[in-house]
Amino acid sequence: ISHDITKRKQAEEAMQESEERFHQLFDDAPIGYHEIDRKGRITRVNRTELDMLGYTIEEMLRQPVWKFIGEEESSQQTVLAKLAGTLPPDQGYERAFRRKDQTTFPVLIEDRILHDAEGRIAGMRSVMQDITGHKQAEGARQKSEKRYGLLFHGINDAIFVHSLSSEGLPGRFSEVNNVACRRLGYTREELLQMSPVDIDAPEGWALVPAMMQRLQADKHAVWEGLHVC
Repeated sequence: ISHDITKRKQAEEAMQESEERFHQLFDDAPIGYHEIDRKGRITRVNRTELDMLGYTIEEMLRQPVWKFIGEEESSQQTVLAKLAGTLPPDQGYERAFRRKDQTTFPVLIEDRILHDAEGRIAGMRSVMQDITGHKQAEGARQKSEKRYGLLFHGINDAIFVHSLSSEGLPGRFSEVNNVACRRLGYTREELLQMSPVDIDAPEGWALVPAMMQRLQADKHAVWEGLHVC
């Protein structure tokens, strides 16, 4: 007795090809993936996360996920609470993960609870993105803004920043420094509700049209004024 199994073989080959594409996508994704079972043990981890942490797959599989997190004790409690269904999964929260060399780095994590055929919690899948560069850039920006603030408010001149319309009409002040407030006797909040015409002599604005004609020749000009007194 013989049977034609061509369709079955084609189906098996298609399934195998699909699984290979899935594993390739899973391993080569630009972000880290791992899955854990109901006890918090890692059952699957992709190559990107292995590279992030510096471990081999043998060193991570079947290990509790909190072993690789900076605050291990609190992380264990949080993970087990999610797996027990008493705490909802998080979307976009920061966590410090620990590399094999014991250094830590910040990641952004999103969790998803996994269920079995009966609808019971079977584990959890997490997506993690290394945000070290983002945190460094944010720190540099804050440092730069702090230096700017020290210069802006520490200079001995009164500085007023305001917008200008294409017709040369002044808008409200967008920023003033501490010296400007002291010299005029207004609070910062009061000055931000005012414009240059409220504090300048009218004859000072007679010079504005000629200046605006020169600026209008540049179509990419940004209409902003900076007064230093």
